[in-house]
Amino acid sequence: MLMNLLTLLLLLPLALADVDESKAVVPDESEAVIPKIQVESATSPQFYSTCAGATIGGYGWSSSGTYIGRAYMTINIAGCGFTGTPFLSAIGYTSYTGCLPAEISTVHSVTRTSFMVYTNSGVSGNYANACNWGIQFVAFG
Repeated sequence: MLMNLLTLLLLLPLALADVDESKAVVPDESEAVIPKIQVESATSPQFYSTCAGATIGGYGWSSSGTYIGRAYMTINIAGCGFTGTPFLSAIGYTSYTGCLPAEISTVHSVTRTSFMVYTNSGVSGNYANACNWGIQFVAFG
């Protein structure tokens, strides 16, 4: 992901080379917003690796005993090889049109080897499995 961003930043001047500057709207310098990008080295432990994946829809959901009326799933990310706790983003999905959209309310208990997700209220583990709910995630750390 970081490599894609660096490639984009390197190629952007080439893509803009054909722009007719006489038609460009250039804000006053006082209005310019210049993004600050911090680039970490490849050996930096903060951004050692990126890992993305998805669960198989309809498997692994259970009804929570802690948060009554919610389903949860624990996702194993040990294969990603993180040495510390990663930053993580997850989203639910379903391929069934007759069911509610797969909505995740909480990403919980993130460790270097696993994380948990909880659904919104009113969803049982059986419902999430029957509706083919799954999780897509991306983690970096």
